[in-house]
Amino acid sequence: LPGLLTYLGFLLVFFFMTKRRFSLPESLLAVSLFAFNPELLRFLDNIASDTPFLFFSTLALLLADMYTDEANHKRKLWLAAITGTAIFAAFFVRTQGLILLGAVLLFQGCRFLMQRDQRRQLLIDSLVIVSAFVILWGILALIFPGGQTSYLTLYAGGVKLCLYKLA
Repeated sequence: LPGLLTYLGFLLVFFFMTKRRFSLPESLLAVSLFAFNPELLRFLDNIASDTPFLFFSTLALLLADMYTDEANHKRKLWLAAITGTAIFAAFFVRTQGLILLGAVLLFQGCRFLMQRDQRRQLLIDSLVIVSAFVILWGILALIFPGGQTSYLTLYAGGVKLCLYKLA
């Protein structure tokens, strides 16, 4: 049942994500490719974190996309906080969700370099995204101490290797 519910959530989020870029028939066609795929439907019988992670990571991407298009500063800050929360939810399900935070911060960094007039707002928004993530991560560390260290060590080693090759 959790896999089915998160898969339904993914289909809804994916529809809204495609609806922002395509027409209604194209969005429905894209969603139907996932909704009626027999292999994916058979996979829902498994108890795994794949389907919840698919939902939360896609939700984080949709929220990040909505955040970048928002013009109202107050709503933009709320979307930044909710984006950080969705990224944390993906991270909570699977540690690979941390890559979403890196991707959002990389995107924000590129915008920071290119949009000189909005640097202050981009910095504040980035701090809101990171703060939401870090606060929830801190709560997670208090409730479930020491559960994520092996993957984070692996990521740190990958970052060091990339920096070494760049130097």
